[in-house]
Amino acid sequence: MLLAIDIGGTFIKWAVSQEYSLTDARGKVPTPQDSFDSLVEAIAQIAEAIPEQVEGVAVSLPGTVDAATGLIVQGGALQYANGHNLVDALRDRLNLPSSIQNDARCAALAEVALGELKGCTDGVMVVIGTGVGGAVVSGGRLVTGASGAAGELSMLAVRPLRQEGMAGLLGNRSGMRGLLAHAAEVLGRDGLTGEELIALVESGDEKATEALDEALADLADALLSLQFLLDPQRFVIGGGISADATYMAHLVKAYENAFATLPFQAPHAEVVAARFRNDANLLGAVVHYGTASR
Repeated sequence: MLLAIDIGGTFIKWAVSQEYSLTDARGKVPTPQDSFDSLVEAIAQIAEAIPEQVEGVAVSLPGTVDAATGLIVQGGALQYANGHNLVDALRDRLNLPSSIQNDARCAALAEVALGELKGCTDGVMVVIGTGVGGAVVSGGRLVTGASGAAGELSMLAVRPLRQEGMAGLLGNRSGMRGLLAHAAEVLGRDGLTGEELIALVESGDEKATEALDEALADLADALLSLQFLLDPQRFVIGGGISADATYMAHLVKAYENAFATLPFQAPHAEVVAARFRNDANLLGAVVHYGTASR
């Protein structure tokens, strides 16, 4: 058995896995916000509290990582992790082997092994969370790039950066934080949740629908660019919002509208919801553990 860990900016989710199946032994704890040592200790406390005997720890986490060595190059939402080696730290603390991989790549690995990217030679995983995570699959394998940053979709510029700065990046426009902030401004209400926004759209609220479609138009434009750059067979949309049929219908419509603006017909990938959704990072971490050298 393995202990699968999914480190997020707010919570650490965990589950015990038996081969490629997550068991009912699972839970979550707050993600430490102060230091890398606190993060390691939080993971260790999870491992020591569960009754199952585990043989290793499979970790999914944000940011840019060197999966071969265990080094966190930059920790995304957890900047205190920059430059630390999590594999070495967990081995020292728990005397267990471990593996780490970027969270969006874990989601892609889960979908390649068992989900919507299985049998797909070329595809792109798009994870809608606070920002927009991503992973590229070519020839059935993850593309990591020269510095390990391939697939960082949040950093795609969808508006002129010289005028809009960081607000012009895809992650800040089409991630849930940016989408909800924009929708709240349009609707004149604070603390809007994703569920509330979708409910308003489904009720026919024109302003809510406009706010959603504006964010999805930016995402669709990015997918169009990726289509011609990478020529994938399938875009797989992950993150909790991908389970919502209304969100997915509006995204597919925005994607088709983007291609309809071209003066020629172009073949393009289909856009589908991920199969494993909120479990994708955990399951993908397990898949990665099976192929990683420790």
